[in-house]
Amino acid sequence: MHEALKQIGIEPTKQPWTVKLTGGPDGDVAGNMLKIMARDYGEHVKVVGLADGSGCAEDPDGLPMGELLRMFDAALPLAEMNTGLLGPRGKVTLANTPEGIAARNTLHNRITADAFVPGGGRPSTMNASNWSDFLLPDGSPSCKVIVEGANLFLTPEARLSLFEATGLPVVKDSSANKCGVICSSMEIVASMVCSDDEFVAMKAEYVEQVVEKLRELARMEAARLFAEAARDRTIPLPALSERISFAIIRVNDALDAHLDTLAEAERAAFEPLVSAQLPAAFTSAGFAPRIPEKLPWEYRKSAITAGLASRLVYREGLAFVEGMPDARLPAYSHAYLEQEQRVTALAHAVAVSGHAFGAEVSKLLLKGGVRVAAERAAPN
Repeated sequence: MHEALKQIGIEPTKQPWTVKLTGGPDGDVAGNMLKIMARDYGEHVKVVGLADGSGCAEDPDGLPMGELLRMFDAALPLAEMNTGLLGPRGKVTLANTPEGIAARNTLHNRITADAFVPGGGRPSTMNASNWSDFLLPDGSPSCKVIVEGANLFLTPEARLSLFEATGLPVVKDSSANKCGVICSSMEIVASMVCSDDEFVAMKAEYVEQVVEKLRELARMEAARLFAEAARDRTIPLPALSERISFAIIRVNDALDAHLDTLAEAERAAFEPLVSAQLPAAFTSAGFAPRIPEKLPWEYRKSAITAGLASRLVYREGLAFVEGMPDARLPAYSHAYLEQEQRVTALAHAVAVSGHAFGAEVSKLLLKGGVRVAAERAAPN
């Protein structure tokens, strides 16, 4: 959402902006999002509408963030809000009457905001038959960007219709939610390699580094998504999200099959890449040597291929990856993997060389050097 706001001309850490959400303060997505927004954006962000199973709360001047966070910490629904803390234009409507249910069910349409994040609600809430309810009387959408925090709130037909009618950018769930799966994989690795006591000892540092990795990967996904959109404004963002996913899967599958053909000694050369996918706290605690023993090859291979596939697509773009013939993709992916290690080592050597231009040359090597080296190394 941070990157999406920048795309519509809002610098969220410096300018005021508004958001509406579904899911409620006691929901995993919306509730944790409230904490993140309060922490990272402070007074710049105003939550102008929020809905959950118990009802909805709305205030064009912003709902009281402190009260929302209190309810999150106590796992309370909106029905438990202290209405005495609302502003003069604020109100809470309980979903205990037909009118209250209607108000709750239409909040995402009625309230205007810069961004809308569906963080909960029923699947297909916005669909082919009702997407136009999201439009204001003048035909413009009731927000400037949608970032799908919850899966399936919008149907494909709703996304496409909103784009065709208004140009509204919708960041699809497959892009917006990708970090959840990555986070789970890091939890699994830690649980398989470390004892409970060992994990507790490094937990604080490990969690902080996991979050930073997720931020980096989210930025890379967003950067590629919006870069592709800038090349052709007629393609909706959800279609680009799907193409990015398909491109990553295609590279992953090609490299996966190729690595299975390698001898054990050849596979061993890529083992350091498994540790490189993990937070530094994991390797600094001395757990890296356990990985080949504790993690099955299929899991280690997945860490290698999935990481490389994502980096290749994010760096080189859809046109390059989609234009790569199937027959050449396995060998090229292997070469890219090998040359990435080589170029990274060269870039580090240049960065610490002490030359005045070292840092700049290091960045250039990392930006374009891997592709050039892989082109030279891969058979045609």
